[in-house]
Amino acid sequence: MKFLLKSFFTLFLLLFSFITKSLAGDIQYLASPWVQQYSKSTYQAGNQNWGLSVDQEGLIYAANSEGLLVYDGAYWNLHPHPNKGIVRVVQVHSDGKIYTGGQSEFGYWEKNDKGRLAYHSISSQLLKNLNDEIWKIIIQDNRIIFQSFSTIYIYENKKIRTITGDGEPFLFAFQTNKRIFIEKIPSGLHELKNNTLIPVAGKDRIKGSNILSILPFDTSSFLIGTAKSGLFLMDKNGNIAPWENAINEELKNAQINNGIKLLGQYYVYGTILNGVYILDQSGHLVQHINKSVGLQNNTVLSLSIDKQSNIWTGLDNGIDRIAINADLYYYSDKSGKLGTIYSAKIYQGFLYLGTNQGLFYTPWNQHKKYQPIDFKMIAGSQGQVWNLEVINEVLVCGHNTGTFQVKGTQMSLLSPQTGGWVIKQLSPHFPTVLQGNYTGISLFHSMPNALQFSTQYPNFKSGVQLLETQSKNNVWAAGYNELNLITFSDNFDAIKQIKPYAQQKGLPRSANIGVFKLADINVFTTDSGLYLYDELADKFTPYDHLNKKLGTFAKANKITAAGNNSYWFINQTRIALVDLQPGGQIQIDSIKLAPLEGNMMKYYENITALNPKQYLISIDNGFSLLNLNRDNFQPNEVPIPLIRNIRTLSGTDSIYFNSVKELVEIKHKNNSIRVSYALPYYTESAIQYQYKLNGVQDEWSDWTKLPYKEFTNLAVGNYSFVIRAKLPNGYITKENKIEIEILPPWYRNMVCLSGLSYRFSLYD
Repeated sequence: MKFLLKSFFTLFLLLFSFITKSLAGDIQYLASPWVQQYSKSTYQAGNQNWGLSVDQEGLIYAANSEGLLVYDGAYWNLHPHPNKGIVRVVQVHSDGKIYTGGQSEFGYWEKNDKGRLAYHSISSQLLKNLNDEIWKIIIQDNRIIFQSFSTIYIYENKKIRTITGDGEPFLFAFQTNKRIFIEKIPSGLHELKNNTLIPVAGKDRIKGSNILSILPFDTSSFLIGTAKSGLFLMDKNGNIAPWENAINEELKNAQINNGIKLLGQYYVYGTILNGVYILDQSGHLVQHINKSVGLQNNTVLSLSIDKQSNIWTGLDNGIDRIAINADLYYYSDKSGKLGTIYSAKIYQGFLYLGTNQGLFYTPWNQHKKYQPIDFKMIAGSQGQVWNLEVINEVLVCGHNTGTFQVKGTQMSLLSPQTGGWVIKQLSPHFPTVLQGNYTGISLFHSMPNALQFSTQYPNFKSGVQLLETQSKNNVWAAGYNELNLITFSDNFDAIKQIKPYAQQKGLPRSANIGVFKLADINVFTTDSGLYLYDELADKFTPYDHLNKKLGTFAKANKITAAGNNSYWFINQTRIALVDLQPGGQIQIDSIKLAPLEGNMMKYYENITALNPKQYLISIDNGFSLLNLNRDNFQPNEVPIPLIRNIRTLSGTDSIYFNSVKELVEIKHKNNSIRVSYALPYYTESAIQYQYKLNGVQDEWSDWTKLPYKEFTNLAVGNYSFVIRAKLPNGYITKENKIEIEILPPWYRNMVCLSGLSYRFSLYD
């Protein structure tokens, strides 16, 4: 029985792990991921980046046309090849050695005793000077293969063996599923076995196609990408056939240049003409990232995946990082066609956006793997669209010129009352629908698949932007500097009483007063915090219990339901997801949408649920999509901050430490220093750092985004510099530490020596 329970528990854990990884590993296919651009003016080197690699700590290495580039998340450093030639390829070994190849040279870099990268030539062991360019490096444990167009150089046990193509040039070599393949021109694809090139059985099927990528398709078969003939599948025996899919023709035109596998289930292809394509295992296009959505350049020379599953692209001009595994994706309205987005809604196969320009639509199919977003304006919708709401299967558009029903790509007038800000059905079992607009409140009646305008109440003329029910016939109406409790007749055909409350009955003076439902309770937003209404006492009191826990979000100007007792609190472009938990506890997540802070129009912020786990957030020049289904954060993969170097602030600017020494000894004359540090963890928002220098500053500093700290005039003695980092999601890393000793001045040593000499003379 114990065995059965243990087996069941193990199976459950494996299944749970698989499901969790599947959820985290599914990338979005709607909108586009954020692209971080690194231009040559940023990294201060050449335009072209021919190769990319990532080491165990997460540092990025680029084979640049001016040398080896290294990036640690804060600093770029260029290391020219000794012969000043172009570096074409870089691969990092698990032992820390960085192998590079390029123009007339190949070898490796490793840190010397001062922590600086030093180059060691391997090609210098050749009997003749290398008159060749290395384009590929393959690492097989201690066997390193360097490949040029004419020769394969195998470096093992400090010796070099060469293999040629018997008079035929090579194209490129690939290592996949522990097998090595290389194309000879013109004879075709071969496999390298025991230092011998063996023809692949089906090589004639793709002869002359120029193979530029071979990726694992499963444990025994391969996906071959060619320059102009598209994609092919090869089985373990070398039989090759076209991989039929809808994107093959487009890939042929874009011209595949390289490829890499992502998250175990996606195929990423860099192209010469049209950026990056990502396919799933069924051959469906999942994402297409090119210059129109953020790449600096459409010619992708190299690809790599970092420890967070970001895609790094070495381009013909620059380096870009694609945040493919992020929660937030973006649609950028670069043309300005859409304007400012006030509302959004998915309805019957379309995504509708209400903006200050009009009503726009685009096809929206959640089951399709990829779809370009192309918004078109509905004819006659020009003007401000304030509100989109689905009521009893009817899509209602509150417009500057009236209220309209939207069907497909057309709309028809329901009411001529201008400026429909908000519309609400009082109960799903009650046909009464109220709308707040520029000049008061309108009454509608809801019917199956229809909505009918009834009247505009004549005895209430104030603009209404928010409506919430207080009781059966009492409704709160909030507008510019106004808050009224309106009592309707039993059948809602008339307003019986209007009771104003702004700045009365306990409400503070506030430029903006709002009313929102929070767990079936009306909560009133003010510049001073949240308030509650006591109906028996007819007065307002501060919602102290919640205000204290919300912090700055107590002054939210909007509250939007997020389902499952969670709510979005919006405080002037800052957004937090607040989860109301049992026992009065709350959980606040202000990190998910932190990258959007400051990128929204104040007081017109909009967050719309497209489905229970996906939200559209209006931002300047477009919108962002948030996927709450994803949980891809892995704390065990977060590195500790690296202490990159310690420099004196004197004119000589000497480097005393560069990530290898345990104790740094600094001459007294150089006792003013700068400590530089970095965290090789790549996010859209900035990493923050916190430090202390025991002996001078024993308490943690305030958090700072600066990746360095300067200390001046340090006294003689020993110090411990401690550093830690905080990610945008609030996670704090483990600490890193370095010991520093400020040595006594030289004259103190001379005094000691003089004293010792004097004592010796007395004894003599």
